[in-house]
This record gives sequence, structure tokens and C-alpha cells, in this order.
Amino acid sequence: MKIDARESYQVEFKKEVPKSQQILKTSVAFANGHGGRIYIGVDDGGTIVGIEENNAESLLEYLEKSIYESCTPPVFATVSTRRYQEKLVLVIDVSRGNQSPYRIASLGMDEGVFIRLGRNTVKAGVEAIQELQWRSRGISHDAIPEYHAEMDAFDTAKVLRFLRARKMGYSEREVTDDLWISYKLADRHLGKLIPTKGGILLFGKNPSQYFPEQIVICTQFADSAEREVIATVDCQGDLFAQLEQAWDFVTKRIPTAFKIKNLRREDKTEIPLEALRETIVNAVIHRSYAIPSPIKIAIFDEKIEVFSPGNFPGPIPENELESGITYIRNSVISKCFRELGLAEKLGTGFITIFKKYREFGLQLPTVIEGNNYVKVIMPRLPLLEQPAGSAEEQRIMALFPRFKTITTAIVLRETHLARATAVRRLGKLVTEGHLERIGEGAKTIYRLADSSRSDKG
Repeated sequence: MKIDARESYQVEFKKEVPKSQQILKTSVAFANGHGGRIYIGVDDGGTIVGIEENNAESLLEYLEKSIYESCTPPVFATVSTRRYQEKLVLVIDVSRGNQSPYRIASLGMDEGVFIRLGRNTVKAGVEAIQELQWRSRGISHDAIPEYHAEMDAFDTAKVLRFLRARKMGYSEREVTDDLWISYKLADRHLGKLIPTKGGILLFGKNPSQYFPEQIVICTQFADSAEREVIATVDCQGDLFAQLEQAWDFVTKRIPTAFKIKNLRREDKTEIPLEALRETIVNAVIHRSYAIPSPIKIAIFDEKIEVFSPGNFPGPIPENELESGITYIRNSVISKCFRELGLAEKLGTGFITIFKKYREFGLQLPTVIEGNNYVKVIMPRLPLLEQPAGSAEEQRIMALFPRFKTITTAIVLRETHLARATAVRRLGKLVTEGHLERIGEGAKTIYRLADSSRSDKG
């Protein structure tokens, strides 16, 4: 019998109570996130194995007390049992906290803060801890004053162009303190205005003077494996300038085909520009500006990769990317981009990206949330028939025809799946006839089954 749930950012399965601090780590991660539930007595595949009846009562008392006493601020967990036919399962419910960052007291702030990435619990880095602190105080990082800057760091002409584009006919004299503050481009400190980080990034004369690493680096490679660089550019200046430079670099390297129809020339790029634009704009708006590193756009023959510093601002399950879920990390930047029409309606980003890819008949993009980064892989190859299975299986099948054969190591590197999940999904694809397994042990390789190869010519 299987549990009516699957492991996710809010659900964790444990076959038995682990001897390590894993329960504490996961509880802390849930409290730092959006809450969650731990099932003890359920294996990784969701099969109910149960716990020993004799241990249930002592575990109920011990776990709730242990979680409360071992975490700071205290994490409040509710521990209960549920019976599934003849098997007993222990359930730990952890609520979302409002005093982040929660941590294991004995490990301290540096080592004891954990967060949830998909179905995995990972130790939070310095930037993630800072973001948790800001979030608990209701502060957007781009609205924080940059105390080393003065108001002359702004290019007032840029601000006026922005206001006029909003059909607000301001003159330079009418750009008042209240106007700066209302857009959170500046904040008042000790009786004078101080630029915010978002204000400088959007309208600064030279944002790189303050944030030299927060740029966009675009690179074209000759080959995915060798990584030989053909061309590269550092896109600098304000965020609008960075976006324009990146767009110019990338689009000049995307071939355009054309055909004559009714005496008219019709151009068509090899990938949907709307999807590419949405991906790059999303990276600029939603990246973590607390991390001093660039957005990276890598162009290969078979794909374009957009690497963005920071995780998603909130939990977005991989099977719900097109559900319209939206979280705002950078409220100042997001507001200005939306008012200029450079960002679509909230929640439409991934919907647009996947819709346009389907219209073009291409393999769907892969979205990977790693430890402090999000990477979008945009294929430039025709669509392969995908198995009507899980998102993990589709992700594995999307590796073809980039690779003629794949190994477990390639799957782990390219898809970022857990090893157990990758092995399980590969086995299922073989059983269902999508893949052939060749060899045994460490030398095992997988290739498309004969029918799949012949179907693709």
C-alpha cells in the first residue's frame, strides 16, 4: 500500500527514525520555508512499511520534545500516528515560522540553518541566511539603503525617462523626496535621502562601482564538452542596459530561416524568441542580488542555458511550473520592470515559455533548482516523442539526441536527480520499452529502444 502523497518541498518520507540529526534538519528547513510534513514508516517510493507498535508512544513524546528543545528559535511540531490498515505511521507536522532563520542550536548559525530545495534538505549558505532574516522582517533586499552611496549616484535623466514612459510628465524639479521614497529608489536615513540597492541597479550612473559582480555574462561555446569559447561579453551598466546588451548578443547568434509564402517573406528563428526573452527577463528580475555573482547565459549548438544566482523566491514544484505560482523577491526592480511593460503579468513567465516551445515543436526546457541557483536549459533541437510518464522520465528522455547513449553518471550530472530516483526512472523506461540497457554494473549504458530510433529516422 502506498501513501497518498509524494516527496516534495513540503513532504519527506523516512522508513524509520534516523539515528542522525536528519529529523531536526528537515524540521528546521520546513520552519524556514512553508512548513511541511514528515512521514516515518514510509520508504522513498511512498510504500507504507510502518513502525513498531511498541515504539509509537515513546516516539510521540520524544520527537516533539526533542524538536522543540533542539532548535532555536523553538520549532513547534505536532507529532501524531496514523493507521493504514494494519500498519502504523508516525506523522510530524511542522508549521511555517515567522522568526527565521531557524537553526539547530548545537550547530549554531553558521552550520545549523537548513532550507528545503525541492525534496532535499540542504545547509543554508550565508546569502540564504541573510535572505531568511530579511524575509522574516518583511524586507525586500533591493529596498535596503546603500549607505556608501549618495544621491548623486543616480542618473536623474534615466529616472525622468522612466517617469515620462509612465505617462507622468514630471520635470526634474518635480522629482521630490516623496517620489523617490514611494518607488523605494531611496530611503530616508538620519534626515537625508540614501539610494537603495534597487534604485542604483535600475537608475545608477555606474552600478558596477557598487555591485561589480551583479552583471550578465554571455558566452558562445563551440562545443558542450570541450567548452571552447567563440565569443563572450560582460553586459554592464544599469539593469535595462544589461538586458539590452544580453538580448543583442544572444539573438545575433540564433539562426533565422525564411520561406516565401504568397509573395511575402516569413522569418522564423530556430527557438521561440518570446520564450527566450521571458527567461532572460525573469533571471534579471528574480535573481538574488544578495549573491555577488553574475547571471550567465551560455550558447551551445544544441541548447541555451540561463544560470541565475539564488533559488526560487518561494517553493515551485517541478510539476507545477505552469500553474502560475509567483513569488516576489525584488519588489523595487519588479515594480519598475512591470510599469515599463518589460515584464508580463504575474505568474505568466513559465506558462509563456512552455507554450511557445510546444508551438515550435521543440523539446521542452528543463528547469533545475540547485543549491543557490536556478538554471533553465532551452533546447535548440526538434521534439522527441516523450514517454507519458513522470517529469523525471521526460527529463531523462530529453537527453536524446544530445547524447547517443547515456549512463547513470550523465543522468545525474545533466538532470540533478537523486541517484535513487535516476536509477528507478531508468529502470522503468527500460521496462516500458523506451530505452535499452546494455552492459552491467558501472559500465551500463542506455540508448533509445529500436522502435524509438526507427520512429525518429
